[in-house]
Amino acid sequence: MRAAAYAFQAHPAAVEDLRHLPCRVREETLELLERLVHAQVRGPELDLHGRRDLRGCRKLYVGTDSRWRAVYIERPAPGDTGCRREIYLLAVGLRDGCAAYNKAHIRMPGPACAELPGPGPADRGSSCPQ
Repeated sequence: MRAAAYAFQAHPAAVEDLRHLPCRVREETLELLERLVHAQVRGPELDLHGRRDLRGCRKLYVGTDSRWRAVYIERPAPGDTGCRREIYLLAVGLRDGCAAYNKAHIRMPGPACAELPGPGPADRGSSCPQ
């Protein structure tokens, strides 16, 4: 196998997310993450969803029925990795109820995790990304 195009790190809670997934979903997620670090796949970008600002994040569809999401960011890699960029896994969870997106929003590094003012998702109907 060729060298990875991206370094990889995960938020400690995202590692716990992986541990709690059903076995089949965990295996598929790990396979997708391996393809991701080898630049064989790339998830679509996320945006504003209700009061959650997920700009800068990307998602992967997981599971045969795509009920699961893995949310990650691409960012500069630390100097000792041998890669210029890294994949940083924020969360893995169900799409239903926006579980993966809510966890990712809370775990985003820096000030981007602040909620936006205004009505929340309950006031606008479902704002959970597909």
